[in-house]
Formats: sequence, structure tokens, C-alpha cells
Amino acid sequence: MSLEKFFNNMRKTEIDLVWCHWNRLGVMGSEKMNLCSTDPEALILLTSIVGHYDLRLIEIMMEWLDRYEPLVSVERLKRYIRESDANKSNSEAFDILREVVLKQKTTRWKSIFNLLGANALKKKQKRDRNIHKKLDIHEKTIQRNLQLYLRLMFGVGTRADVIYYSLVVFEQRKNAAWFISAPQISKMLHYNNSSIHRTIHDLEQAGFLAVDPTKKIGKNKVYSLNFNKIGKITKNIFRWEVQNKHYVDWFKVVEVFLLIEQLKRQLEDISDDSIIKSRLQDYIKSCSMLMSEARIDIEDTFIATNALVSIGLDELESKALSQINSIYRFVTSRG
Repeated sequence: MSLEKFFNNMRKTEIDLVWCHWNRLGVMGSEKMNLCSTDPEALILLTSIVGHYDLRLIEIMMEWLDRYEPLVSVERLKRYIRESDANKSNSEAFDILREVVLKQKTTRWKSIFNLLGANALKKKQKRDRNIHKKLDIHEKTIQRNLQLYLRLMFGVGTRADVIYYSLVVFEQRKNAAWFISAPQISKMLHYNNSSIHRTIHDLEQAGFLAVDPTKKIGKNKVYSLNFNKIGKITKNIFRWEVQNKHYVDWFKVVEVFLLIEQLKRQLEDISDDSIIKSRLQDYIKSCSMLMSEARIDIEDTFIATNALVSIGLDELESKALSQINSIYRFVTSRG
């Protein structure tokens, strides 16, 4: 297929991925819903990357922030931006985010604008304020979103997110051995180690976590959840109308989206098939690694051992499309 058609197909699935996440967070849409863990900060970045391909995404993000802005962790969003190198090589990918930040009324968003860099914004595209997709009632949105509920209860920060991660992963692995450790949580939640250690200590003191004296991961303590304590506080509401079937590191999906943008720039004005195939192969390999780091548990065989001359361009394009489609199927299927 042509590169134009290839990128159009990639873009369609990217947009579907973003919509399924917004549908989970309260948008009244007809598309499928994300059934894995949620991540408002990663979703804001995903929307910024692909929003100019579907302007309704920008409008619904603005509407959602009008209602739920206090439940967004600006500190976590800043950490994502730093990790994505958004103020350098990926600067243009976050132009929409700059526009969104400028419209926020609370001063805490100014640090994000400073972090992104005060690049001149491109001319705004005219957008239809009368979008057909609206937000569901608040009570229903909270009922299907454990993370938002916990942030309402414990505040926006590490406490709510550590409890959320622990509950989701416990349900995910309840039939297998599973332990909580500070390095594991820090890696998956993208908070700094000192914040996670302080939070775990506080949750231990409050009785939510308990040290398992019989287990260690290297030199790190292993913790277990106190479900009696958590149940009294949350009234067992963590067994939701919409189950969190799997914890996904959504920031790794952000990195996949950025890789696609990078690939598109790399292939502009390139007509040599050997160069196109080489860069596609590099992208597929990187995407495969990110999917693994995101804990997107799907079979992902890659023909990297084959000589490029023996691999057709259509085969590589199909593989790349299969990867992004697999992410969408994984987060929206009940299996």
C-alpha cells in the first residue's frame, strides 16, 4: 500500500484508541470503551498528539477538563513531558497541549507551559463547539472509574495512584503470586522513587499496606494489601461496573504515538524502498519493546532476523498496522 494509505490507517487506530479511553472517563460515545487501567495524564498527551486529526477530541478534552481539572496530576503530567523530551525533538507534537494549558484558570498549569517551552502556537483551526459527544453524569463517571474516585478521596498524587495500581494488579494476578515493591510501583506509575517510598511508608503507617517479613525482592521490602482496611474506607466500591482487567502503562502508548510521528517525518520525501523498509523495521522493533514495557500482553512475533531484501514493504506495513491494532483490541476486549 502507499505510505499515505499506511499512515491514514495508523492514524485511524490511534484516534480509536484515544476515543476508547475518553469513553471510559465519561464521554457518551458509541465507540468501544477502554477496559484496562485509566491514566488521565497520558490521555491528555495522546489527545495532544493526534487531536489535529480529529478536532472533536480537543473539544471533548476541554469539556472534560472544565469538570475534572482538579483530578489531573500536574506533577505526573510534568514528569511525562520530561520523559517524552517534549520541549525538544517532540515539540510540535504538543502544540495542542500548549493551547490547552493557556486556557486553564488555575496557576498550577503555568509550570507545564514553561516546561513545554513558549513556542509560537500555530494558527488555530476552526472547531465546532456544538460537538455531538457529551459527558455522562458525574455519578456514573465516578462509578466506572476507580482511579478518579480514589483521587477524590485521597487527593491527586501518589497515595491514590499507588492504591489504584495495587488494587488493579492484585485483581489481575489474584490467581498467581504477586507482591508490591517500591521500585515496581515507581517504574509503572512514573513517580520518583523518593515520593513512592514516602507514600508506601505513609500507607503502611495507616494500615493499608503491611510488610511481608518472609519475602524480599533484592534489598527491597515486599508489601501486601490490607483489604479489610481498604474495604472499610472505600465500602468495597473497587469492584466496579467496569472492571480494570489489566494495568497498562499508558505512557508507553504515548511513546508509540510519538514514534509514529517520528516515522512519518523520517519518511517524508523518501522514495527508496530500502530506506523505507529499514526505518519501518526499526519502528516495529521499538514498538514491540514499548508494548512489552506497557504490559500489553499479546503475542508479538517479529521477523527481525530476516534480511530486509527478503521482506516486502507491504509485509512490514502490515506488521506495523497489526501492532497498533493489537493495542486497541487488548485494551477494549474483555478477554
